Amino acid sequence: QENRRLTEIARQNQIKRQQIFEETEKLKQQEEANKRAERLHQLLQQEEQEAERKALMKIAQDKEERMKLMLEQQRQAEEERLRKVTQEREERNRELRENELESERARQVKVKKAQEELQRLQRLREEEEAKLRRIKDQ
Repeated sequence: QENRRLTEIARQNQIKRQQIFEETEKLKQQEEANKRAERLHQLLQQEEQEAERKALMKIAQDKEERMKLMLEQQRQAEEERLRKVTQEREERNRELRENELESERARQVKVKKAQEELQRLQRLREEEEAKLRRIKDQ
């Protein structure tokens, strides 16, 4: 009977050891699962931070590109304005030169007419003087 009781105690102890072993294994598995979950959580956080960093970089890059585009448009508009101003100035200068040339031509025509009139009057005077000399000589 003592043997039976000791055998039963030994069997109960074996069952308890087996339960303790199984519980220990479960705890080890849970601990590993917790470690994996923590690693995954950290990886997810890193990925989120990286995604946020990339999004901020993209926003900054887009803003910089918009700024460059705006500056380029302003530069082109200024170049166009300067081109128009230069073109208008050149046109005014050309008109002024044309007016000056026209005025010079008109002046030259007047001078030539005045010289021709002067020569005609000088011939008339010489003719009149010659007539007077002939009359006086007679």
